[in-house]
Amino acid sequence: MAGWQYLQQPEPIAAELWRITRPRGQVIVAFSNRMFFTKAPQVWTDGDDGDHLRYVAEVLMAQGWPQPEIVAEDTRAEGVMGLFGGKGDPFFAVVAEKPLY
Repeated sequence: MAGWQYLQQPEPIAAELWRITRPRGQVIVAFSNRMFFTKAPQVWTDGDDGDHLRYVAEVLMAQGWPQPEIVAEDTRAEGVMGLFGGKGDPFFAVVAEKPLY
């Protein structure tokens, strides 16, 4: 799912994802640390990257998803900046799998 950082009420979305996902299916909420500050809710604008990961995980778990996997990876810049060890945009994801039951 893209655009989670702009949802004003993510709980109904997480509940619907639970409803429509088959057993052993996954939901992946991926994002970087970029956003339109004026469009994102306060929980997103006031938090750091770790806060964002925890928030998405908590919303999913509150709607029945089991403990998700948290992914946080640095990337390397493209082109000349990459040759000199420059960093690219970080990648963050919360991955949850619906159990068989």
